[in-house]
Amino acid sequence: MKTDKVAVILGTGPGLGRALAQKFSNEGYKIAIVSRTKRKLVKIQKDIESSGGEAFIATADVTNEEEIKVAYNKIFEKFGKKIDVLVYNAGDFKKQSILKINPDDLKNRGILIALALF
Repeated sequence: MKTDKVAVILGTGPGLGRALAQKFSNEGYKIAIVSRTKRKLVKIQKDIESSGGEAFIATADVTNEEEIKVAYNKIFEKFGKKIDVLVYNAGDFKKQSILKINPDDLKNRGILIALALF
């Protein structure tokens, strides 16, 4: 069931972002997947397209305003300016003991999370 709806997943990785992209694609949405590195996105794009969906890759660090503007402009060029679903899934996950977290790590994670509000 193809639709003209567009879903943008910011912070697409191998876990939740990938699952959301695939779910929306299965519902007929055109998908824009965004991450800092293209390498992570290529397989997700291929998987979506091999199951009959349409996926577009844009790279950007969500903490970099200029990169986000460029990514959105590329998405708008591809799918138009109407975004039906926007998922902010960006995160900075480090597996470590809470006793080893330093203040800069907390500050950077806080900034990353706060940007979801905009």
